[in-house]
Amino acid sequence: MGSGDAESVFTEYSLRAIYKALAILEKNCEMYTRELLWALKSWGYGESLIQALCREGLITRYRKCAKKNSRPAPTCGSTQPLRCKNHNKEDDEETCHHLRIYNRLTEKGAQVLRDLEKYLGEE
Repeated sequence: MGSGDAESVFTEYSLRAIYKALAILEKNCEMYTRELLWALKSWGYGESLIQALCREGLITRYRKCAKKNSRPAPTCGSTQPLRCKNHNKEDDEETCHHLRIYNRLTEKGAQVLRDLEKYLGEE
């Protein structure tokens, strides 16, 4: 590990759970919270894990408008806002009817993931 910044999250949650959450986000670029919880197969524990990872700066959470009942394609590195299919302009939180909280791996989270892969022997 070596960084020491995220020690509290490492003492509170299992390393495998942290690894799984970070690896899922690395693979999928970004996921809205419900989707991530399904992938983790954990609701109560998963939500608190996501919040702890965010507090430690390993993931970032943000609100974004999404099309109703559909998952938008991953937008790795893109800063373009999504357009809601019910509107002709870029949506903000006040006009979007399909606002979701998305989760994305940070650079710090990617480094911790690489460290966990070495520590746990995952590849």
